[in-house]
Amino acid sequence: MDTLFIIILACYVLVAPVVAMVLAINARRETALLRDELYVLRGKLEEIATSAPRPAQLPALIAAKIVSVPTPLPATTTLPPAWQDVPESEPATAETHTSRPPPIPAAPKKPFSLEQFMGAKLFAWLGGLAMFFGVVLFVKYAFENNLISPAARIGLGYAIGAALLGAGLFVHRLPRYRVLAQSFCATGVVILYGVTFAAHAVYHFAAFGTGTTFAIMAAITVGAFFLAVRLDALVVAVLGMLGGFLTPILLSTGLDQTLALFGYIALLDIGLLAICRVRPWRFLVPCAAAGTVIIQVGWFAKFFQSGGYDTGAKTLVPMGILLGFSALFLAAGWLGGKRPDKSTAAAVLAFAAVSFAFAFLMLGFGHVTDRPALLYGFLFLAQLPVLASACPPPIRAAASLACSVHLAAWTASHISPENLTDTLTIDLAFGALFAIAGRWKSFMSTLAGLSTFALMAVATANLSDAGTTPIFPAALAMAALLTGLWLAGRSEALPLVALIGTLLVEAQWHALHFHPFQPAAALAWYIGIYLLFLALPFAFRRAAGSQTMPWTAAALSGVGHFLLVKDAVERAFPNDFMGLVPAAFAIPSLAALFGVLRIFPEMDGPQRSRVAWFGGVSLLFITLIFPIQFEREWITVSWAIEGSLLIWLFRRVPHPGLRLTGLALLTIAFVRLALNPAVLNAYPRGARPILNWHLYSYGLSAAACIAGAIWVGNPQGRLAKIQPRGMLYSFGGILLFLLLNIEIADYFTPAGSRFITLSFSGNFARDMSYGIAWGLFALALLGIGFITGARQARYAAVGLLAITLAKLFLHDLAAIESVWRIAAFVVVAAIAFAASFLYQRFYDKPDKPDIADVPQ
Repeated sequence: MDTLFIIILACYVLVAPVVAMVLAINARRETALLRDELYVLRGKLEEIATSAPRPAQLPALIAAKIVSVPTPLPATTTLPPAWQDVPESEPATAETHTSRPPPIPAAPKKPFSLEQFMGAKLFAWLGGLAMFFGVVLFVKYAFENNLISPAARIGLGYAIGAALLGAGLFVHRLPRYRVLAQSFCATGVVILYGVTFAAHAVYHFAAFGTGTTFAIMAAITVGAFFLAVRLDALVVAVLGMLGGFLTPILLSTGLDQTLALFGYIALLDIGLLAICRVRPWRFLVPCAAAGTVIIQVGWFAKFFQSGGYDTGAKTLVPMGILLGFSALFLAAGWLGGKRPDKSTAAAVLAFAAVSFAFAFLMLGFGHVTDRPALLYGFLFLAQLPVLASACPPPIRAAASLACSVHLAAWTASHISPENLTDTLTIDLAFGALFAIAGRWKSFMSTLAGLSTFALMAVATANLSDAGTTPIFPAALAMAALLTGLWLAGRSEALPLVALIGTLLVEAQWHALHFHPFQPAAALAWYIGIYLLFLALPFAFRRAAGSQTMPWTAAALSGVGHFLLVKDAVERAFPNDFMGLVPAAFAIPSLAALFGVLRIFPEMDGPQRSRVAWFGGVSLLFITLIFPIQFEREWITVSWAIEGSLLIWLFRRVPHPGLRLTGLALLTIAFVRLALNPAVLNAYPRGARPILNWHLYSYGLSAAACIAGAIWVGNPQGRLAKIQPRGMLYSFGGILLFLLLNIEIADYFTPAGSRFITLSFSGNFARDMSYGIAWGLFALALLGIGFITGARQARYAAVGLLAITLAKLFLHDLAAIESVWRIAAFVVVAAIAFAASFLYQRFYDKPDKPDIADVPQ
């Protein structure tokens, strides 16, 4: 008895929220109907009031009848319509006065009575549920204690269910007792469900075979559907749903009867979905899905491993159950030509979540993971309802990422040369599915493309040896798919995404599987893929005409593949002419630049971007030739030269990115050479003093900074605050000053030393050389400052000259003999005289104006 009381109390707790929701839905529907009726009645009253003559209009109508010839109205006179109110500021006349009838007061709402609700509805519903539990527990108790025969139990159950249905239909004729009638009908339907299920799954009566049981349950489902629709009884559907899902749980025998169980659940879901098609009870759809998911999870936890469903063809059973219910709910959502709503999407999402959890659990069963076609065929089909329903785009993106994580986990532990082709095919299938389907098309295409390329890279990383044949064609296939989506109108960034993903796969393969003894195939793939991306926007120039990303991808393809080809050539064909590699890459880039200039003669915004990208990449390859050939500090020198040439190109093609990139490259080159003490020990000193690698590294970089300062002009906006011209002049001057000191140090470094020794004491000739060189450099700066009108150069010259004099008087002269002291004084005096002469000769002249600004 205590057990029964606890069960009824628990059901009350479960049913109370559902009952409250049902009440809210009914109240909202009734309010909407009353409001619509009120609007209709008010409209009819207004029509009657406007068509009948008002008392104020009767004299005018009588006068109009007496006059034989009516006076015509002026052409400009317009009578106000009868339904238009006269403004309050104008006096109302017999011809213009109109007024609305007074509004009909709404009927007062009947106050809510908790006593009436509990006594009339809640007790009736709980009574029906308690009756259901009583019948079910009686059947179970009778079965366990063998009180009456199984046939008598089933017959008694059918009799009780039919009696409740009859009582409900009879009582429904009385309007005051419709709630009680609906509860009787719902309880009768639930009892009929439970008794039929028990006759088939518990007692195994011969008359209740699979076909017969299915037919009886189908009839009960149709009857419940008819009752819920005919009586407009939401409680019949709700209690029928609760009882229907509780029946197999309460009557469980511990035996695995999969087809009977899920066939019964399918019939129950079909009935609920059918009811939702004709009644606005859409919340029943996710409720039915939740009940089905609970049954599925419980069955899986109890019978999957013990029933051997992880081996052989039996694995298809749980997969078919999950996919079948998902397809059932999706088909119900699409029925009638309408797109699935949010309730259907929630149900489909619940089944998809269970399917994903099932797929991840299968990673722990070797008999399933050894069949990737089966596992990922199931996962592939589980995605289709998610994409076909109204699930929001973030959910679809999460599903795509979950598939990628599952594939990556399986690939990391089960990839092998034998299943590499199958793995890449599965990756492409999932990539194509998520790239093509769904809203947020551009985002989903980008996400699917990058995820697929990442999976290919994971597969490459987990193979001990992989040839180019399966990997690179798969990457090209995904790139072709993204390109096709771009041509179909998706995002213009897809060609760039395809390039990034393909380079990722190529770089991963090159780092792990490139063999210097077999370089031909790899080099052919690198060069071929580069040329394909380079030719892509030219082949589809109508689609790429006004866009920027496809041309950017074509230009950057050369940079990425140059790094791969250079490393492959160095490892496979070591030689002293590596400068030919950037020269070879410069040829197609220059050809593309001239092609762009010929195809698009107008220098508009997109054309400036195209010319900037191809021109910048072409200049990069040209500037790499000399530094790569001489090896030492080639990257720093190439950055400096490239930066100055980009600023020069900006004067011809005023694209802001060119100037900013050029300034950034020159700044990086300066920082690397001027603020990095390790650069002195990066390479051994040359055999010849003065003519060494420092000369061209610092000299070319300084020349590039000075050239950039000449070409950069005086930009407006934010760059005007930085003053890039003065900054670049300073960079060049500092680099030349450092080169001067490095060359002096190299000249006085003892023979046989591997690196340069930079010291300012212990050798009077070296110390005097530093002082004289600093003075001459200051004098040169002073002359440049007067010639160009640059005050900063003059200030720097005065400061350096003061430092030189201080060094001479305070440091050098104390250690120099009398003869050298005289020579030092003579040289310093000459420099001081020259500086004084320059100041007296040119200081009063006005500064020269700066070079004209670059057109902005």
